[in-house]
Amino acid sequence: MKKEVRVIQTDEELKIFTDPYRMKIIDTFLETDEPLTVKMVADIMGEVPAKVHYHVQKLLSIQIVVLDHIEVINGINAKYYHLVNRVFQVEFSKSQPKKRLQQQIDKVTDYINNVLDTFKDDVEARSDFMKRDPEEKYYEGAIAQKAVYLNKDEYTDLYEEIQAVLDKYTKKAPGKKRYSSLAALIRKDQPKK
Repeated sequence: MKKEVRVIQTDEELKIFTDPYRMKIIDTFLETDEPLTVKMVADIMGEVPAKVHYHVQKLLSIQIVVLDHIEVINGINAKYYHLVNRVFQVEFSKSQPKKRLQQQIDKVTDYINNVLDTFKDDVEARSDFMKRDPEEKYYEGAIAQKAVYLNKDEYTDLYEEIQAVLDKYTKKAPGKKRYSSLAALIRKDQPKK
């Protein structure tokens, strides 16, 4: 049973979790939503298994992924891993030194920018495809950006609703097309001191 939210708290967890390559591995597990071997992850990512293995070991060290089961295939033990959580949250301690807090915030900001860049790449790739194949009739995409006003409880409710909607549509099935999705809530106004 997967836990709901994984809270990233320590510097070590943050360093391991926010690595862009490891985020791609996590995304691979999220997309397939099933236990995978390192070789399977590498094949999906188009990468070398040894490189993926190194990074999976890092994710294992902080229990982002865990061993699911072992199957003997042609006399070889194939280790299958799965994500423990589908949702991650970074927790900052205000009691730590200011410089360390700033470094943690920078790591999270870099991670968010990486997510935004990936989404932007997906938009540009689809646009390039449409330019190359103007006869393509199947183009669907939507984007919405609005300021919303929420109290703390409403923020939590909306966040949970967004997660529920995204989770509802993460299963592959015949006849379904794959979309890139991006949902975010970022506070715009600055709290009064």
